[in-house]
Amino acid sequence: MAVGKLCKTQYGEGEVISHDELNQMYEVKLAFGTAYMKRNQFEISCGQDVLIWHLPVNYKIGRIWSLLGKKFPVNAQRKRMVSIAVDSTEEAEELCQRYNNTKMGGNYVGFRFDEPRKRKNKREKGRRKRVPRPLRLVLTPDGFGRTLETKRNYNYVSTPAGVKLFKRIDCQEIHFVQTNDGKQFGFVKKLNENGLVDLDTNLGSMIVPFKDLNPLTTVKTPYGDGEVIKLGRGAMLQVQLDFGTLYSQPDQVTAIPQELKETGI
Repeated sequence: MAVGKLCKTQYGEGEVISHDELNQMYEVKLAFGTAYMKRNQFEISCGQDVLIWHLPVNYKIGRIWSLLGKKFPVNAQRKRMVSIAVDSTEEAEELCQRYNNTKMGGNYVGFRFDEPRKRKNKREKGRRKRVPRPLRLVLTPDGFGRTLETKRNYNYVSTPAGVKLFKRIDCQEIHFVQTNDGKQFGFVKKLNENGLVDLDTNLGSMIVPFKDLNPLTTVKTPYGDGEVIKLGRGAMLQVQLDFGTLYSQPDQVTAIPQELKETGI
């Protein structure tokens, strides 16, 4: 069973919190929040690092092996701590429960799970060139628009009233839209510089001019309807529900189209 175990996802490492058998979805706790995934979207981690800390000054590593009864691979070693690699989560948990607060040389030594060290390539140590932010559809104080250029804290936006400059915090990103006739709706895959929008709709993939679209902000999820807040790392949607925040991939939610108001003379 996956619940309670560490796992690896495309968004980083996490822990499986719960399993919704009805919808076959798993709740996974990640560094930046909680995500809901299907079983084929993550792998159960085989090993777990353990941090041994508050060791006596000038301790000898041999004393630790004598305490534990065997040797483990060492990830990192400092003056008063050492990180070891344990083969399984179960064994790591047993070590922490058994040896945490063990007295060694006048100190009470701590045992806890350790986060894996991130190994950086030498080429990554240099300063990275800033990548331009992708163009987005946005709701502004002057209505629905599309970004033309994004600075650190500002957006140049094409609106019904012309091109204007807005603070980024005043621009709500729009990731779901429907056509002006209300017949098609879906997820915005990409906004092109020429104003054409690549969409995944209820009728398939298509390209529609920006001027022929209306914004949608609410979506249907397995846990109820919610409002899309933003699109985060790894194309992960952040959706505000009644009971909290849901992190989901776009194909796991459905846009809720709006009823178009008929006008007449």
